[in-house]
Amino acid sequence: MSLEAVLTGEPGDPSRAEEPTTPDEHASTEAPHGEAGPPDAAPTSALAGAGRVGRILQRVQRMRQLPRRARGVVLLVATIATAVAVVFAVRALELSLEQVVWGPLILAAVVVTPLTIALNAAELRAMAVGVATEPDTVSWPVSIRTVVLATAANLLPIPAGAVIRVQVLRKAGSTTTGAATVTLAAAAIWVGVSLVLAGGVLAAGAGAGGAGGTASAAGLGSAGVGGAPVVGWLGVALGVAAVVLGVGAVRVVGRTTWVAATTSLGVVEVATALLHAARLWLVLLGLGVGSTLWQAVVIGAASPLAAAAGFFPGGIGLAELLGALLAPLAGLAAAAALLAVAVGRLLGLAVTMPVALALGLKDLATPDPDVDELTGLDP
Repeated sequence: MSLEAVLTGEPGDPSRAEEPTTPDEHASTEAPHGEAGPPDAAPTSALAGAGRVGRILQRVQRMRQLPRRARGVVLLVATIATAVAVVFAVRALELSLEQVVWGPLILAAVVVTPLTIALNAAELRAMAVGVATEPDTVSWPVSIRTVVLATAANLLPIPAGAVIRVQVLRKAGSTTTGAATVTLAAAAIWVGVSLVLAGGVLAAGAGAGGAGGTASAAGLGSAGVGGAPVVGWLGVALGVAAVVLGVGAVRVVGRTTWVAATTSLGVVEVATALLHAARLWLVLLGLGVGSTLWQAVVIGAASPLAAAAGFFPGGIGLAELLGALLAPLAGLAAAAALLAVAVGRLLGLAVTMPVALALGLKDLATPDPDVDELTGLDP
């Protein structure tokens, strides 16, 4: 089954689904007021026509690429390593089932997960406003279906998550260049916003660790590079740079609505980062670990950073490791952060995976030319 058929829920025409998109297939690739629209993608890369910003994103894309077989091996190894680390974390915390508070965990699963899906759908709609000639076709039902499939597909041996979004944007009238670029741009804004929030908390000393927080395993403590505030300001600077890169990319490939699109993306990504922190906070409470929302904001930066790496499917393993490294800066035990990230992931997948399977996730595991062409765009 083709990728298009999975997204639409209809059999479709297999021969048409595998044909590359050309500008003639859309109603128009011209921007209003006679300005030329973004050029279609070159065969070698969907980002080739996006100018200097596109070339930067293209380099990022290539760095994140892994062959399908290697991606499967990395997924298997990372899953096993994460499971082992979780066992050690449970032992380090001396956690038992009697200590678990189920109320916060249930809230994290059945309330936060649907809200996260809704925000991801809003992100896709904002992307469509920026680059698609028919953004209204990316309706809420289409968006929700797409992001549920994309979230689950991130754990497949093929990096189908971003390709699903690209396909939907192309069907809405975007060029491949625009769709691929805005997908990476949204990921850059998400990472940037998360870094700014986490860095701001550390710089302000709002995390319990403050300037005198325990040094992390990476040596980032008061005896390392100047303490948590210094790390915080570094995070803010990197975050601002990532946001600027993302906004610049949307401006290059976007239509005249790029300002509205980037504004919407900014609001959505802030809400997403805070909601992710709320999920981690609820999980920590459920595990019996005393914590604050500000501490959860700090370790919450681990997930977008891991997802940005790309070569770890779904960020599995790497997010848990980064959470453990960031935790001491916020005054949390590394084992508690690692366990919170892992349990938060499991709670989200427990809700998302059954829905994704019902929507046709298994068909995405079948090799598809659309997936192969854009390998490595997975955010």
